[in-house]
Amino acid sequence: LKKSHFIAAEETVSGSCATFQALLRVLVEQNKVAICAFARATRAAFRYVALIPQLAPRELRGGAASSEAVARLDPPEGFHVFYLPFRDDRRHPERMVAPRARPFPRADEEKIDAARRVVDAIRLTKWHPNQIPNPALQTHYRVLEMCALERNVMEPVHDDTEPNYEEWERVNVPALLTDYEQKCFAEARLFEELAGAGDDASGAPRLAGQKRKAIAAPSGKRVTMEASTIAPEYNYIIDKVKTDALSALTNDALKNYCAAHGLS
Repeated sequence: LKKSHFIAAEETVSGSCATFQALLRVLVEQNKVAICAFARATRAAFRYVALIPQLAPRELRGGAASSEAVARLDPPEGFHVFYLPFRDDRRHPERMVAPRARPFPRADEEKIDAARRVVDAIRLTKWHPNQIPNPALQTHYRVLEMCALERNVMEPVHDDTEPNYEEWERVNVPALLTDYEQKCFAEARLFEELAGAGDDASGAPRLAGQKRKAIAAPSGKRVTMEASTIAPEYNYIIDKVKTDALSALTNDALKNYCAAHGLS
């Protein structure tokens, strides 16, 4: 599916802005959306779309000045264009990964509340993008300054786009993240720690997409082979292993060694 975009009124044809504004306000008053055929160019194929109307917030609040609306980054008025899917585009990937024995897991209220606490804690207040300088542009200026002043070391550039970890500590974000992780992923990590294929000993099925763990060798058996069990004609391979030069051997030589010692 194509991603949605936004369109605003533009006086390309006489009376087009008036028609645009009339349709916008009628849809807002009747609380409806417009389903129509949309083509971005004259020769382009049309697609069925839904036009979601949006009024400027200054009109909803009683008509503030346009300069104040721009300073607050208020969105303009116009239509959000959402491309409607065809029947073949509608898919349900959750049905493919969900186990057949039980329905697809859903987040309960406890997990949702844990996520909500994290989002509320890191929410930005009194923030404007004009307060954040471009770190790439600042680095460019520092390089020009270093060349102009004939310096050998560039002054460090502070990247204000990085998270403020000190502020996160103050509002207890790390503890909230740990609590969210425990509530949402503790069960999945428990399944990952259980070895074996399919269901484990407790009867809990292995989650879809998880890799099977390799079966550990029994503690009573030794995995490495004693030097006395190596055939004499393959002692040169042991020398290569000791000198960390095993990569110099060919695949045929390694295959012959494994076949002679019952290794696969």
